[in-house]
Parts: sequence; structure tokens; C-alpha cells
Amino acid sequence: MDLSTILSIAPAVFLNDFLRYSIPAFGLLAILLLARKKLTAQRIQNREIRFRQYAREFGYSMSTVIIYASAGIAIFMAQRAGLTRIYLNIEDRGWVYFVSSIVIMIILHDGYFYWTHRLMHSRILFKTFHRIHHLSRTPSPLAAYAFSPFEALVQLAIFPMIVFVIPAHPIALFIFPTWMILRNVLGHSGYEFFPAWFATTPVVRSLTTAVHHDMHHDTMRGNYGLYFRFWDRMMGTENPLYELRFSEIANRGGKK
Repeated sequence: MDLSTILSIAPAVFLNDFLRYSIPAFGLLAILLLARKKLTAQRIQNREIRFRQYAREFGYSMSTVIIYASAGIAIFMAQRAGLTRIYLNIEDRGWVYFVSSIVIMIILHDGYFYWTHRLMHSRILFKTFHRIHHLSRTPSPLAAYAFSPFEALVQLAIFPMIVFVIPAHPIALFIFPTWMILRNVLGHSGYEFFPAWFATTPVVRSLTTAVHHDMHHDTMRGNYGLYFRFWDRMMGTENPLYELRFSEIANRGGKK
């Protein structure tokens, strides 16, 4: 593929990654700021967020968007060269597989995120890889992509792993990162929107909440999972006060 082709697709790829981040992140932030008084009971931490934090989170998120877009271009090039397992016709594998492939991506990503996240909290790697993200002790929706360039590279590595190993349709490859950023934005919102029964009801209690990840930012340890509580519970890294804290905030917000 020549340089002219790369330059022709680069703006569209960048715009896609930029909008995927900015629409949910700024959209939720705007809602939270406008409804601040009404949502007071659902707020997880009491620390005030200053403008400079928002600016820092957005700046690092733009760095992440550029890195992700570059990876997207590389994957597009690999697909054109026939090096990936991307397929273009859903009928080739059917709708059951199409839906299943998205579920597989999410499950694989959760495991990948847990272990890389936990590893980046080691003394050897934390400063270089993960310290930037934890500058937001009280996170905002803009922190969803606020990674150092090194962490961004670790986070994006799941995508080439997927396209080179799992047969995936382009629409599935659009849905998966969209789900990822929506859950990430919600997890960094600083507000809990789920009802109290969410953390105690079978099946759904396995999902993480904003409180789950917010406690990780506040204490800087434990609660390493992204979508599910499975790995934290199995490895004994879930904060033992999580369900109590979640119940306290959910009930305080009147969400029985």
C-alpha cells in the first residue's frame, strides 16, 4: 500500500477514534456538570475537580487517540494485504458467530486488561506506564483514555491480537471498541447510576460498576478488572469493602 493511500484514509480513521472518545466522554461530562446538584447523592468522592485536571485528561486522551488511530491504519493495511482474519460478509459465518465473536472479544479483553493492569501496578512498571492515569485520583469521564503513550500501546495491543487470531467482521470490530469506551467512560464518571440490587443479584453482580473502578483510583490498589469482577474475586484482589461502599452510595441515591 503506497503512502498516498495511507494519507487518504488517515483523517477518517483519526476522526472515528476521536468521535468514539469525545462524544461519550464530553457528553456524559456535560450531563454531570449540568445536573450536578440533582446528582449529589450519587457522587462517589467529595473532591472537587479543577479545570487543569480536565485539560490534562483531555491532552493525554488525544495522545491515545492518535496512537489508536495509527494502529487502526496499520490493521487496515494488514487486512488489505490479507494478513488478518477479518472477513467481510456476515453470511460467511452467520449471525450466531457474529454475535459470539463480540462476546469473545469482550471476555478476552477483560482478562487481558486485568493482568496487564495489575502488572502495570508493579513498582518496576508503574511510573513509566500507569502513573499518568492515576494522576486523576478523582476521575472524570475525560480520564477514560488518559494514558501515557506507553500504556496506550499496551492497551491497544488487544486489537492486533484479535484481528490476527479471531475471525472478525468490521462491524464487530466497531462495536467492540465502542462498548469498551462506553464502559470506560461510565467507570470514570465519578457517579454511580446502578441500583443497589446490582451488586448482589446473580449474573449482573459479576459486572463492575463506577464505584468498583473509582475505589481503585482512590486507593490505587485492588479492583483491577474492567468489565467483570471475575478475576478480582478469583485472585483475591477485590477491595473487601466494595459491596458495602456500592450499597451505601446506591441507597443514598435512592436507587433500590
